[in-house]
Amino acid sequence: MKNIFKYRHQKGEYGYLNERKRRVFLHLLFLLCVAALIFVLGLALNKWQTNNIFTVIAILFVLPGARTLINFIVMAPYKKMSNEEFQELKALERSGWDIYYDAVFSTPEKIRRAKCMIFTGESLLIYLDKDEVKIIDDYFSNIFNKRMSDVRLFVTGEKQSFIRAIMINTESITDDMTSGQKDIREFVRVSVL
Repeated sequence: MKNIFKYRHQKGEYGYLNERKRRVFLHLLFLLCVAALIFVLGLALNKWQTNNIFTVIAILFVLPGARTLINFIVMAPYKKMSNEEFQELKALERSGWDIYYDAVFSTPEKIRRAKCMIFTGESLLIYLDKDEVKIIDDYFSNIFNKRMSDVRLFVTGEKQSFIRAIMINTESITDDMTSGQKDIREFVRVSVL
């Protein structure tokens, strides 16, 4: 039997963002429908009085629904990159890299989206909208400095510049990474929603 609850795309894969938004929205609808059904059932069984245990149970179903609504609101404004842009970047991929397409992550100021993030072992390459470059560069530079990491950072808003950076990077992730490299790799993996 096919598992309908399993995601077809893993975190960071192209298409994951749209699938996750769809799943979160359906989860929200399910929770709200169950809460409404329990509430109405409680009203019907208790002569249309709201002071019953079913009202409490319905409220308890609304609480995870509120959390799910926040997840949806966070991801809703972000669109996936165009298929042409994805195919162009996909052709440049190398094995042994951690690659995240349409990566949504949080900074202290707000939620951000990178079109593509690549961790090569020695470098973190980030491609995003031009107006976010300075903010994200400062954010990750600050994190790298705090963690005393030896990972190089490259942030750009121009596709051709990002492609050149990919072509230059020939290293790949190995088992003999420094602790700073492992720390940054884990930070990036956990940060992406």
